[in-house]
Amino acid sequence: MATDLNSNSNRHTHAGSARETRESIIDLMGLIVIGGFMLAVFYHYCQGFYLGRGFPFDTFLFRPEDHFNDFRNGLRCIDHSLGGPAWDPEMRHPIWNLGWPFMSLLYYPFLPCGLRWGAVIWLGLFIAVFLVWCVRHLQGATPVVTARNVLVFSFLTYPFLFELDRANPEMFVFIFLAIFFGCHATPRHYWGLVGLSAAIAIKAIPGVYLVLLLCERRWRDSLLVGTLAVGLNLVSAAVLPGGFSHNIDRWLFQTTDFYQAEMVIGNGGLMFGNSLWGVGKVALETVHSMLHAAWPMATTLTKLQVPYLLACGVGFLLLVVYVVRYETVWWKRVTLLAFAMILLPYVSADYRLLHVFFPLFMFINSGERGRFAKFHTIMFALLLIPKGYVHLHPVREVSIQVVLNPLIMVAMSAAIIWEGLRSPANRQHERAIEA
Repeated sequence: MATDLNSNSNRHTHAGSARETRESIIDLMGLIVIGGFMLAVFYHYCQGFYLGRGFPFDTFLFRPEDHFNDFRNGLRCIDHSLGGPAWDPEMRHPIWNLGWPFMSLLYYPFLPCGLRWGAVIWLGLFIAVFLVWCVRHLQGATPVVTARNVLVFSFLTYPFLFELDRANPEMFVFIFLAIFFGCHATPRHYWGLVGLSAAIAIKAIPGVYLVLLLCERRWRDSLLVGTLAVGLNLVSAAVLPGGFSHNIDRWLFQTTDFYQAEMVIGNGGLMFGNSLWGVGKVALETVHSMLHAAWPMATTLTKLQVPYLLACGVGFLLLVVYVVRYETVWWKRVTLLAFAMILLPYVSADYRLLHVFFPLFMFINSGERGRFAKFHTIMFALLLIPKGYVHLHPVREVSIQVVLNPLIMVAMSAAIIWEGLRSPANRQHERAIEA
């Protein structure tokens, strides 16, 4: 059953000496977000205006000439008459052939609006959904307090701003997952299954949330979600230009060799990233530079791909066992799965940090925050602020943030698991919060 958010506003944590209230947690997070945002703006302004340093030192966002191009390039893929970007005007790069049919289909309603107004409507939809989500979960004692909370947790947070800058289809993953969490454990739960299916049909990684259905022994619903996700792509392949066979072949048998070479082995996917693979690459590059080693980095990374994949598979299976058998607190389950979704892929860009907002808002409105409530409050807030103050050699666009964010998520995950394994008998099962 959904928990009334207003009733949670006066509740204290069930464990821990701090006994943080909902309002104190929002205030502390807000203070960190405001401070982090202002510091980043001041630092990058000084770098650009006074020191005359260009990108990446004068902004914490992506390349200025590339604003909104994740959306615009999506439109260009389905209508070559729009002309490609400056670096590939004839759209010949293999990257344009990636993407699942359902994701391609989502671009078509925006095509009549063109590159400019299409981007405005695309981002307007995301902003509207996100602000409604914030209003629903950050209600304060007065409308002014609610407005303050919503402003701070949206337009002053790094993941939200980075998504606006990139206009990546990850926003639709967020929207569909919002439907899933919003309908979960309510009479509208089947709409939630549709939302989860649509999210998986765009990018497979939201499939981690099927574990939540396994926790509740909803085997049939899990099968329904998987079947519907495949069905959405099959239907999309049938209606997209080119015909069913062509689109299925493009979907199932697309080559990703160039993606592995440029994004996984190369540093194209390292900048503005959050994966554990990226942390390992930074560490390996550091050792390589210190030792002045002659062995090629690319060869080493190629050999490490399969071991990394196996390690992630084993780690995720162990996490599933913990979540299903030991963890009973809803926001902690969602946190662990959201972090796995961000950390484990080879490439995980900063717009994927949008998914931190789901467990964050659940944590704020939960009555079961545990002994590490203050720690989780600070760590959640740190994930919301820019931290790219130090840039790493040899790729200037790679900052220390690609190491800090994964370490924060690993630390939070370790704290959750540590507390869960030490005192599982002392915690009552928390009902799923209406997210």
